[in-house]
Amino acid sequence: MKNNKFACKPLAVALLALSSASANAAITIYDDAEVATVSVDASFNTFYTTTSVDNGPNGDRDQSRVKMGFLPNWLGMNFSKQIGDMKVGGRSSFWVTINDSNSGVTSTGIDVRQFYATLDADWGQLLIGKDFTLFNRSNVFLDEVLLGYGNVNDTLGLVDGQGVSFGNLGSGYTYPFPASQIRYTSPSFGGGFKVAVAAVDPSPVNGDADREESAPRFEGEVT
Repeated sequence: MKNNKFACKPLAVALLALSSASANAAITIYDDAEVATVSVDASFNTFYTTTSVDNGPNGDRDQSRVKMGFLPNWLGMNFSKQIGDMKVGGRSSFWVTINDSNSGVTSTGIDVRQFYATLDADWGQLLIGKDFTLFNRSNVFLDEVLLGYGNVNDTLGLVDGQGVSFGNLGSGYTYPFPASQIRYTSPSFGGGFKVAVAAVDPSPVNGDADREESAPRFEGEVT
């Protein structure tokens, strides 16, 4: 099977870049030292794509789509309050598909990929809740096609599907699926060196009775 995909100039560009802990840029909508600081961030992307498939599972065909790229569109909200030497914060983000009309009208999915609380102090940060996992996340967040389109595969249903493209997933790294976790991130040491470790809700790879879930999944990251 040969898939040739050409992504034309985006109809709308992503407004903000993604970060796992907080948005790189946000608009503050409320700021009161006695109450809290609230900010919002968002990203919108739409691409016109053409795909030519030879010897695919659905035969040979050419197709044009107007759809989102590697990332869904999202809307995020951030909360924080300084309490003495500590800052209490939180984030929720809602990720939305837009190209649902090809397979099911008005079946747009809303995916809550981040919903967590944080506690920051001189000793680092403690995060509890749902966020992207540590393993492979830097490969995705630093990928040059993060705000672009990337790979497409008819066997995986990415030509006709209502979801995202796969970017560079499967070309050397996997996706850091969001999961509930307890995570500690150290403060920055000389030169910006950081260590993060997390206990993550285990993900069984099958439904067998002997699957291993006696302990959480442990992940770490050094940056």
